[in-house]
Amino acid sequence: MFACTTAKGMAYVCATQPFDAKSGVLQYRFGAPGRLSFVYPQAPSPPAGRFHFSSTAYAGGGEAHLAFSNGGYDYLLYDRMIAGDWDKHGHRAHQVSTGILVKKGGRILSNLACRKPDDSIRGGAYQALPAEDFDYDAVPAPP
Repeated sequence: MFACTTAKGMAYVCATQPFDAKSGVLQYRFGAPGRLSFVYPQAPSPPAGRFHFSSTAYAGGGEAHLAFSNGGYDYLLYDRMIAGDWDKHGHRAHQVSTGILVKKGGRILSNLACRKPDDSIRGGAYQALPAEDFDYDAVPAPP
């Protein structure tokens, strides 16, 4: 459902097949290859009540969030594409940002940017995960 390589490690949200919100297993994993430093939930379980998904469309792009909470910390995996300026050849540049945001008490503790252009929330999340209202202020605007 999600893959991301950051300066501090690799993050994945893995799902069993077949998968939907009430059956199958969804699990977030973070760490270095061969050494996981954080797994949520510890015991594999269906995502209902644990993971939430939201998305919105923008003119020329969009944004998606995959979220969960653990031990007073809120985790938000995001990907965003914003339409940029037109170049002299009539092509439009896009700003793409993907990352992992960690908050506690509403305060941002960490915002790890993904390094690879194909890091993103996969299409299965759009159909299978419980939807919630999109929070336009959840992720800071890119510089």
